[in-house]
Amino acid sequence: GGEPPPGGSRSSAKYALKESVWDASLFTGYGHMGASVNVMLAFSLVLNVLMQVALCAIVALELSRDAYDDSVVASLAAWRRAVGGEVANRVCDEDYTLSTDSLQIEMFAEARDFTSPWSFVPLETGPLLAILVIFMWALSVGDVLRVSMDFMVAVVNLYRSQASDTFSIGCVGNEFFIEGVTRFRIVWACILGILQMFIAVSLLASGAIWLAYTKSIPDLLANAVALSYIMQVDELIYQVLVPRRAKALVTYVMPINMSGTISASLPSGLPKKAVMMVLFAFIFMVVVIAANVLPNASRMRELKQVICPQ
Repeated sequence: GGEPPPGGSRSSAKYALKESVWDASLFTGYGHMGASVNVMLAFSLVLNVLMQVALCAIVALELSRDAYDDSVVASLAAWRRAVGGEVANRVCDEDYTLSTDSLQIEMFAEARDFTSPWSFVPLETGPLLAILVIFMWALSVGDVLRVSMDFMVAVVNLYRSQASDTFSIGCVGNEFFIEGVTRFRIVWACILGILQMFIAVSLLASGAIWLAYTKSIPDLLANAVALSYIMQVDELIYQVLVPRRAKALVTYVMPINMSGTISASLPSGLPKKAVMMVLFAFIFMVVVIAANVLPNASRMRELKQVICPQ
């Protein structure tokens, strides 16, 4: 019963709940869904947080480091001085019939491919691909951060117009609308949004370092896909574990009015959020290039020179 809250007609001024565990968890504890649905919804949220935090920790602690440090370079230099000229030449020719030194062959081939220029662009393949992948990764995480912020802003704005002592949902035709929002529900929504943003920012930083230190061209693309998959764990768990009754609320609840927030466009007419996202991704990319990509490219050139001096 009841009437839906008033709102503007522009879709840019509304937030539609996404099919993810984060947004579905807004309804956690809603009595009309039933105890079993609430238990499954809470379990889905806990599982999602544990999985994403665990994967973030693995990326940050195990993968975001340079595998070819100074000790590796020193070991290769010592190997070069110790082997005879014939063996060294066969390594540089990538002769896999050698019974030993296959690791040096693989490292040389990896460094050569990474630092070789594109046929149509006078830039090294590895660093250029790393820059493109990191920029796309920053855009992807930036979109998650934008959605999380919009979610919190929308619920807070809803509370201003629909504050109540009980969390209630009305129905008009085939659609639901949130007709009463408690202060606890606002705090819970902010906790969900901040937690999602924390995971996203953590994975953004550690994932970018992982990509910057990736030495293999095919692995760069594979690692980028793996990072995107981690960010989509919440959507996978939503599809698999969240009960249909909770999914119905997410799907059919009316978009939440966001009017009264900051202007959606710049004076020039450009969409503000899109411009801010591109600017964020560009600045982040420049920082990672200076801190990680360029030193990694220099290290790969050094490895190639140590194994096979030109």
